[in-house]
Amino acid sequence: MSPKTLSKITMSLKAVLRELARLGLKDRNIRCQYAEYLVAKKLTDAKHDVQILNQRDDKSADIFLTKTGERVEVKSSCFDDDRWAFASFTDGNQIKRDKFDYCVWLIFDEKNSESPKKTFIFERKELQEVTKARRRFASHKTNSCLLTYGRKLKSYDDWMKKHSFERLKIERELLKNPSKFTGTKAWDKIRRMAT
Repeated sequence: MSPKTLSKITMSLKAVLRELARLGLKDRNIRCQYAEYLVAKKLTDAKHDVQILNQRDDKSADIFLTKTGERVEVKSSCFDDDRWAFASFTDGNQIKRDKFDYCVWLIFDEKNSESPKKTFIFERKELQEVTKARRRFASHKTNSCLLTYGRKLKSYDDWMKKHSFERLKIERELLKNPSKFTGTKAWDKIRRMAT
């Protein structure tokens, strides 16, 4: 998809989210689609050739990079009232069965869902630990593989201990060293082919 087309679609979805927010309405599905287009746009700006939707040669992840043959999964969520966010990997099979090479997680604020407050980039291998099911952690039994992001490391540790949930190294690393997963260096994890 061309950068020009991606820009038009991204701006249109942004306008829809802005109008919904003005009316006090929330639409998670539109925000998820918007997140995918934002990431696709970012990747085309970095000179990747991207395929999305039914255009993808490999449909196991949200975005397919034609030059490298790599797949990018996009997760999006909003901070809750306590400033925690959760990315769902359902039963962990996306990770276990190598359905993607990279994951980009965009976290929005409910009040302003048009601009992500946090963007984290992971290689699939960095998320292996998330495949450990933490029963009772999510509201649905089938959604036991969650990646969490809390406010601060101490808050995260205290909350997990209080509720007897296993703390994951990746979640602690995300709070201790967020720069490893964000910014230009993190985007550079997604391999570039010589143009």
